[in-house]
Amino acid sequence: MIRAVMLVVLLAGLAACAAMPPIDTARKRMAAFEIAYQEALAAVSRHLDEGRISAGGRARLAEAISTIELSRRAAYSALEAGDLDVFNNRMRLMQLALQTLRDVVAESSPPPAGASTCLEVRHG
Repeated sequence: MIRAVMLVVLLAGLAACAAMPPIDTARKRMAAFEIAYQEALAAVSRHLDEGRISAGGRARLAEAISTIELSRRAAYSALEAGDLDVFNNRMRLMQLALQTLRDVVAESSPPPAGASTCLEVRHG
């Protein structure tokens, strides 16, 4: 009798799991990207305000931000249309451009206190 009740409970639980909608990982990836992008833009803004970014760095930033903005619109459209191939391609472009933002910020950051700015070469 207890086994029969357990079996019914188990089957009911499996049926409930089958009825749950799938987790939308594409939307979660997009949300995670948006957070990372906003954080990168805040760092870029601080460095621009402090005059740390060179003219070449500003040009790289402009190109990366343009790529991100165009790709974001296309990614959201692809997501709404259910076209995961286009979405994934646009996410790759956005991730590369986001890395460019981070690289420019890192290049314009002073080294940590006490860090050597010289490259030590050892022969032997």
